[in-house]
Amino acid sequence: MRLSPLIVWPVIYAAIGFFWFYRVYRFLKASRAVLSKKPGEGLLVETPLGSVDLHSHDGSDPELASIPKYPGAIPLKPDSHSYEAALRFGNRQGRYLAQNDWTADPMPIVTGYYEREFPQWKRDYIDDGWRCCQPGPGCTRTITIKRERDRTMLEYSVLYQKEPALSQAGRS
Repeated sequence: MRLSPLIVWPVIYAAIGFFWFYRVYRFLKASRAVLSKKPGEGLLVETPLGSVDLHSHDGSDPELASIPKYPGAIPLKPDSHSYEAALRFGNRQGRYLAQNDWTADPMPIVTGYYEREFPQWKRDYIDDGWRCCQPGPGCTRTITIKRERDRTMLEYSVLYQKEPALSQAGRS
């Protein structure tokens, strides 16, 4: 008995669809997000692809402290410190530290200040603001400027990138 193509192709498509649905389901089920229970500890998100550990950073970081601050900029929250995100994606790791300030000065004045005072920093426009960065050995320092309502927001950040262990071993 010969099977009709009207039956065979839907069965094949259903089997392939079920297979991919099951793979996606297993991937999503393996992912998990863990929110810390104690205030101030932050947020930990772990997935099969990597993890992000976000928490406040009370200590001083020399690279973050060396980023030139806009004169008169005020911390976004008076009692807040910088925050840190430990990132892992596959065998790559990194650390992201940031501090947020604001000023009532218009964005063109703030961007003009950084263009004038730090012409060696790489500058580019982003969707809703302006960014300048200075790559260095082991880290990249960045200043992001955006306008929100009646104030100009400034984010000073440092991204430390760690090479995969295999690449470092191969260099020695």
